[in-house]
Formats: sequence, structure tokens, C-alpha cells
Amino acid sequence: MNRQEQIDDFYELIEQLPIRYLKDVKNGDLPEKGVYFFFEKGENRANSNKKRVVRIGTHAVQANSKATLYKRLKQHSGPNHGFGRHRMSVQRELIGFSIIKKSIQVNIINGVIEIKRVTKQFLLKKRI
Repeated sequence: MNRQEQIDDFYELIEQLPIRYLKDVKNGDLPEKGVYFFFEKGENRANSNKKRVVRIGTHAVQANSKATLYKRLKQHSGPNHGFGRHRMSVQRELIGFSIIKKSIQVNIINGVIEIKRVTKQFLLKKRI
């Protein structure tokens, strides 16, 4: 099996999974442990209109870990008030950097708060 066939098989398996959005995930909706896939609107597979996986994540890789899939996803979305530490999740940090790089106009005094708020809004729309 060549690389492209393996990729196609991967996406066939992905298509069988239920679609969820980060903003809709509730505690108890997910298994304790697992792998998650993020998709981004407008990011499609080459020569296709099908969504492309833009991030794959895991957690609780140690045998006695108390981490859960739900807690990890909540770290990515951040606290409900929209502020919190952006470094809790590399995903949040990278999105924040991307927002800055795209030169979103923010008030310099409120810049960090605004970027955290925009990052949270962006993440909550993620399809997982």
C-alpha cells in the first residue's frame, strides 16, 4: 500500500466518526481516553472538497494519568470567561500568534485580553 492509499484509508476511517464541535462538547460525552482530530474551515484535502485534518492530539499517555479527553479539550478551548493562560495549550498559543501575525487591530492596552478572547472564539468553532 502506497502513502496516498494509506492517507485515503485514514480519511475513510475519520469519516465514520461522529462530528462534534468543541463548543458543544460536555463532560461525559467522550470516552476517558482518546485521540482527537481538529479540522479547519477552508482547509481541504488536495484535489478534494473534503476537510483536511489540521491537528491530531492525544493525552493521558502514561498508565496512571488522571487526565481525561474532556479536560484536554477544555484546555484547548480555555476558560468560559475567555481569558486565562494562553500557554495552557500549545494550540491556543499558536492561534494567538497567528492572530497577531495577521495584524488584527487591537487596542495595545487591551491587546492581550482581546487576543485571548478572539482565540477562544476561534477554538470554540473548531470541528473535532
